[in-house]
This record gives sequence, C-alpha cells and structure tokens, in this order.
Amino acid sequence: MGTLDPDWGDPKAEGEAVVAALPKGVGRLEMLPGAGHYPQVQFPSEVVGLVRSFLETARA
Repeated sequence: MGTLDPDWGDPKAEGEAVVAALPKGVGRLEMLPGAGHYPQVQFPSEVVGLVRSFLETARA
C-alpha cells in the first residue's frame, strides 16, 4: 500500500482492514513510503521484492 494513496484518508488503516478481513496468513501489509495508488507501477522493484519475500515466507 502506498503511504500517499489519495483514495484513502488513512491508507495504513485501510490496508490493515483488508488484511484483517483475509484468512490468517493469506496477506500481510507493507507500506511503501512515497507511493500513491499504484505502488507496483511507481516502485516495481520494491513491490517485486516484497511479493517474493511474502511467497518465500508462505512456502516455509
């Protein structure tokens, strides 16, 4: 989630709510400083690294 996502008054709270609604272990919130609504476009390398880290953890 981007810390500067203009679609939400509080992007972190929105991300926390999404993760809380998922089954345990299915998601994790990561906040990307300076990113808006499309962090995967703005910071692709960082997002890929976070996704890879999550998948490695989920595989363990």
